[in-house]
Amino acid sequence: MITAEKTQNTEPTPIVNEELLNFLDYTILLLSQANTADEIDLIMDDFMSEDIIHVFSKNSLFFNIIPIVWLNTYKRVIHANVNRDFPLKLLWLPILFKNLGWEIHGNNELQMIHGEALNNLEEDLSLFNMLNILFLEGLLGKFSSAYSNFNRMCSKLTLTDQEKADLDNIKADVRALGW
Repeated sequence: MITAEKTQNTEPTPIVNEELLNFLDYTILLLSQANTADEIDLIMDDFMSEDIIHVFSKNSLFFNIIPIVWLNTYKRVIHANVNRDFPLKLLWLPILFKNLGWEIHGNNELQMIHGEALNNLEEDLSLFNMLNILFLEGLLGKFSSAYSNFNRMCSKLTLTDQEKADLDNIKADVRALGW
């Protein structure tokens, strides 16, 4: 347990309790072991729960390392994803980070990943690449333009009626997350 001593000769006051440290350790371990989009979707179910949001919001400064861990997980599992699976629940993270005041410090890596994603989109105009851009622009804090850019990019796709309906459902899901 991390403690701070009081100025008088009394018991030390706990700054961070062991339960929070264990929860942080568990969260980092969970994210570092994710290997598929499906596993990230399951993790996001936990991250979207009221209990977890409450713990994060009450201890926001303590947990502000989580965005960096998420970025590394995203880079390893989604950005480098050969299966091209994008878990839509992941789009909730930028909103959570914004609400908690979390930022990804050392934006250089995030900018680099964003640049790579833009290059991927130029090479392959696909929904997977568009969702990557939407996610990354959300992490960069570009909420006002990210969803508009996503809509603009989607309008360039040539789709069947069924694919258009599926895309409309995806857009509705994204809006429901708060974009």
